[in-house]
Amino acid sequence: EVFNADISDIFIIKNIKKLSKPEILGRVKRLENSSDKYLEILKTNFPKQFNLRGLRITIDCANGAAYKVGPQLFRSLGATVHEIGTTPNGFNINKKCGSTFPNKIKYYTKKNKSHIG
Repeated sequence: EVFNADISDIFIIKNIKKLSKPEILGRVKRLENSSDKYLEILKTNFPKQFNLRGLRITIDCANGAAYKVGPQLFRSLGATVHEIGTTPNGFNINKKCGSTFPNKIKYYTKKNKSHIG
C-alpha cells in the first residue's frame, strides 16, 4: 500500500511524542532596556577613561541590526556622529549602503568633514 503524505504530515507523525507539554514551555518576555545593557557590555572593551571627544565619525549601519547601537556607542564615548543606513524596514539591509556600497560612506565622510568613516 502506498502512503501518500505531505512532508509536514510525516514530521508531525514522527515527532508528536517529542513535543513539550504546555505547562513546561518557557515564556517570552521583551527586555525593554536591552540596548542599554548591550552598550554597557560593549563599553567594557575600552579602558575606563577612554573617550572620543573632539572626533567626528560618520557611520554606515547598512540598515542592519546595529542601526541604533552603533551610533549610540560612539556618541556615548563622546564623538560627534553622523549616521547613515539607520532606517531599516526589513527589506533594505545593505541596499545602496554598507559594505556593498562603500562610495556612500566615502561621500558622507567627506561631506561631514569627519575624521573617520
